[in-house]
Amino acid sequence: MSVILVESAEWINLPQTFGFDHFSIAALARSVLLGARSVTMQIADRPLRSEVAPENWTGGIVKSKPKKTIQNMSKKNRRKFSAEFKAQVGLEALKGVEPVHTIAARHEVHPVQVSQWKKEVLERLPEVFATKAPPSVAEAATREAQLYQKIGQLEMELEWLKKKSAQLHG
Repeated sequence: MSVILVESAEWINLPQTFGFDHFSIAALARSVLLGARSVTMQIADRPLRSEVAPENWTGGIVKSKPKKTIQNMSKKNRRKFSAEFKAQVGLEALKGVEPVHTIAARHEVHPVQVSQWKKEVLERLPEVFATKAPPSVAEAATREAQLYQKIGQLEMELEWLKKKSAQLHG
């Protein structure tokens, strides 16, 4: 039997029945080492052409490229909650009457989301008392009428003072 060294340092036995002699094996090995893309040799009376180029030899290990899978995943529409809803759920959680997971299940949201809203309500609660609430529409209309009345009174006083000043200096 003749032996040849292949790229992966794995030994391949070549029976002499194929007609390889030492010179043929040396030529094959030299071709592989020099990076030949394919090797053609004469065995007996018929040519032998290698099926795999030497750079693709794996030494018994089959290399496969990973399959590229393209997934067409459309983005799931995110739910948007109103500020009133968030405040309501956060306040329920802050009261502590029911556990967070029960509140979340009833409102069909994740328990982590309920906890976040609870934390935000707790952090922003002092802001409610830090500033005065805006006046109602009725209060604003009343205040506006009072201010216009005061403006009219001051204009009349100014005209009277101008008239008296002109009489004294005049």
